[in-house]
Formats: sequence, C-alpha cells, structure tokens
Amino acid sequence: IEDHTRDHLAMNDLSDSQIHEQIVGGPHPTVGAPLLLRPPYGAGAEAARVVDRIAADGYATCRWTVDTRDWAGATPAQMGEAVRSGNPFSPPVAAGGVILMHANHFTAAKLQAVIDAVHARGLTLDARTGG
Repeated sequence: IEDHTRDHLAMNDLSDSQIHEQIVGGPHPTVGAPLLLRPPYGAGAEAARVVDRIAADGYATCRWTVDTRDWAGATPAQMGEAVRSGNPFSPPVAAGGVILMHANHFTAAKLQAVIDAVHARGLTLDARTGG
C-alpha cells in the first residue's frame, strides 16, 4: 500500500517542482506504513531525476514486478494466473516481488485469487513491506 500522487500523471514528463506538487498533494500512507511511492504507469520509476525528487520528499520509489491487470478488467482467475504463471506483461511472482493491484478495482474474490496464487508458488505475503 503506497502513495500514488495527486493526479496520476506520468512523472517523467513533469518538472521537479511539479513532481513535488504531485507528491505533497496526493494521498498519504497511514501512520506507521512504509513511505513508498509508485510512479503512475511506472513512468520515471527508474529515472534518477524522478527517484531523487521522490526521495527528497521522504519516499522510497517502488515498482511492481507482477501486473495483475486488474485495471484492465482482469477476472479473479486471470489475476491469479498472472501471479502464478505470469502473463505477456510480467513474469510470475517471485520472493520479494511486488504485485500491482488497485483499490478502485478491488473485490474480495480478486484478492483471494492473488493470495492463493502466491501460496501456490510456495511464497508468503509480508504486510511489513506493503506486500
């Protein structure tokens, strides 16, 4: 669970001051949660300038390793398969991986499918890292 900016803009297209405005104007993690920020679309997640600006605002940059495609209307079965076996957009989950899911596409069935797929790969979830 992480911050995700005010307007969901591609951060690599923004100036440093615009990135700062997106961070401070966006939702913030609850007290005690890790200070992680995932650049929307992953845009800029590996660009030194963007990562440095995010760090200047006190966040670590986070990037996913598995895209469940929930945002594209994936079913629980499709999401579970993406986590368990991979899909054309990402490999299957591995230890230390980050699974991309969105709160606005949440259902209990989708979450359960993802949890079951993680366990099917012999892995566990770690809430301390937002995973």
